[in-house]
Amino acid sequence: MLRLNKYPALRTTIQSPSEIRKINTVGVFPYLKAETVSSCEVGYDITQELRRAFRAEGGLEVSTDEIRVSDPGLNATEENIRAASLASKNLGLDGALVLTLRTCQLRKGSAVGSEQPAAVGFDVVLLSSSEGEAVWSASYFRKDEALSDNLLNLGRNLKDGPAFDTAASLLKDGLWSTAREFSSVRQAHYLKPAQ
Repeated sequence: MLRLNKYPALRTTIQSPSEIRKINTVGVFPYLKAETVSSCEVGYDITQELRRAFRAEGGLEVSTDEIRVSDPGLNATEENIRAASLASKNLGLDGALVLTLRTCQLRKGSAVGSEQPAAVGFDVVLLSSSEGEAVWSASYFRKDEALSDNLLNLGRNLKDGPAFDTAASLLKDGLWSTAREFSSVRQAHYLKPAQ
């Protein structure tokens, strides 16, 4: 079931409404990357930021253990994703959060304009340890816009001065938006009768 939310750059899907209620403890695994992403130097640990966001906003108990089933930035494959689910089961956790970085384009340009705007895209999937299947997933993509491309931002730019987002700020915003949206979805399913 696709869910529309208040974050326009974010799309979420609930694959198993009954399983989402059963997941209370999760491990956050080192992020994976699509083959098209060579690197993403944003100045902070992406996996740690996802862990912080879901601990603060996601409504889950997030394991603080450094879980190593892969090196950060390993290519996203079904095998690596299954390894995360199995590792979470072996640790006695209910689920695994796995982030796959799909796009990471750093901004190139000056303070007054850019040759290449920042862009970030990723998928997050919550896997059930017991079933090994996806319970919930989210896809996020956001590209910084030139003022001339989006006149709706004119008020912000006149008030605050022209501002350009970096890949780091887009990614952090996306991770925290994803955690808040997951919490909203999860709460909604706790309020519904079991199916």
